[in-house]
Amino acid sequence: MLIKSSSTASETAAASALAEAGTALMNKVVVQRVQSPTFQISERIRQMIQNAELRPGMKLPPTRALATQLSVDPTAVHRSLAQLVKEGLLVRTPRVGTFVAEPPSKLRRLAFYHRPTTPGHFGNFDRALLTEITRIGHQSGFSVEMFSDTRKPGISADEPHPELIRHARTRWIQGVVCSSVSPAVVKWIASLPVPYALMSSADAPHTFSWGAEEMVERVVKQLVTRGCRKIGAIVPSRVFEDSRATPRELAFIRTLTRTLDERGLTINRDWFGGQEPGDGPIREPQMAEFGFNAFNRIWERCAKTKAGVPDGLFLWPDILAGSALMAIGMRGIHVPRNLQLVVHANAELPMFCPFPVDRLVFRAADTASALVNYIRGQLANKELPSRTLPMHIETHAS
Repeated sequence: MLIKSSSTASETAAASALAEAGTALMNKVVVQRVQSPTFQISERIRQMIQNAELRPGMKLPPTRALATQLSVDPTAVHRSLAQLVKEGLLVRTPRVGTFVAEPPSKLRRLAFYHRPTTPGHFGNFDRALLTEITRIGHQSGFSVEMFSDTRKPGISADEPHPELIRHARTRWIQGVVCSSVSPAVVKWIASLPVPYALMSSADAPHTFSWGAEEMVERVVKQLVTRGCRKIGAIVPSRVFEDSRATPRELAFIRTLTRTLDERGLTINRDWFGGQEPGDGPIREPQMAEFGFNAFNRIWERCAKTKAGVPDGLFLWPDILAGSALMAIGMRGIHVPRNLQLVVHANAELPMFCPFPVDRLVFRAADTASALVNYIRGQLANKELPSRTLPMHIETHAS
């Protein structure tokens, strides 16, 4: 909003703000002759706005005064400011002046950034998430633009996506949603000049995930309700503490230990299949094989011990669970009489299961709603919601 007043105090404040803008521009905008002055001026003012060195509502010096300060032709200044007006970064009021625009408060266009872990791969949940965000956009009046990063991993981790960053700088997009992107790997995400939200297990600003503690507590409670006393799990992560465990893995391990202990149950290493010390990460293309082999190892190992086989297992995620269920069927194990299962499932991605199992359900619709509401909250400078995504237990008929 532009402030106009006839009072002496207002005029003094306006003159002070004008002088501040002029000084900032003189100190920060240095025109070199190797590039177009128009490009240099517009690029530097754009950066100053993004870095809050020029604040919303701040009035810029007149074109001729700014041209004199920068020792350039007034035409170059006029063209550079006109470009920034076109981008929505500046606003001009006839006979009043040029001002830094207020940031957009309404979501009109949202970017969906996807960085595949395997070239050409677009996961089923990511696809469902994009579909749900697009559906919300149709209902709420904003469009969704997809940016798939096909560059080599080393480049996409270190260098911003050119089209995405350009559209963010010009405010063509007002927010960015990132699917399965780690801010620890893709560090440039944090420098986006628009609000962003991403799916990641990392404990970092603007990240959303399903809480490891809540997941463990819900699963253990359900298996105990089913009468289980020997509870295990197959997950593609570390299930026992070591020096390389991530904060999320530690949260899973410690919550599991505490939750079982509170119920008078013990942890038996033989009942768990996970990432072993010294192993590298288990990638998505490897999970089906991992789930099948992990279950067979558990059953063969436990059949020879005094403690025996587990009577309750948690299988996560769904792409791992399917192959573990195959191993269970091949061994002729009766579910649920001899083995109770809680299996992760995505609501929008039906998974065939030949056994009666309980399901820990994640919904892409819940995730899409949380991410979009977070972007809207940032645009409106509102208190931001919880970044822990909801989950649900769906039980089978006993």
